[in-house]
Amino acid sequence: MADSLAKSKTEAGTPAAEPGTASAAGHWKRRSSGPPIPRDQALRQGAVSLLAFELLGREDALAFLNSDHPNLGGQPLKLATASAAGQVSVEAEIQRVARDRKPDAGLSR
Repeated sequence: MADSLAKSKTEAGTPAAEPGTASAAGHWKRRSSGPPIPRDQALRQGAVSLLAFELLGREDALAFLNSDHPNLGGQPLKLATASAAGQVSVEAEIQRVARDRKPDAGLSR
């Protein structure tokens, strides 16, 4: 019994976390080792992400934002984060993609 208890503790003496669960010690640690992105870049990133999620849905938005896009010349999320002009072009492309995906419901009778 003592052996099984000893094996369930980490080297630091704290109970080991069950597989697939986060440890309490690491819960509030920062994920990135680098500095956070500047506020203006974070705002642009958030704005295009929100627009993409609303118009394209979660899975299509993730695919669109993180894949190279020929009409934009790169990854939309990186382009939109980098500059205001990039944000404008990415937002326009998101709207174009969303518009092309949906048939005009109001025009058919």
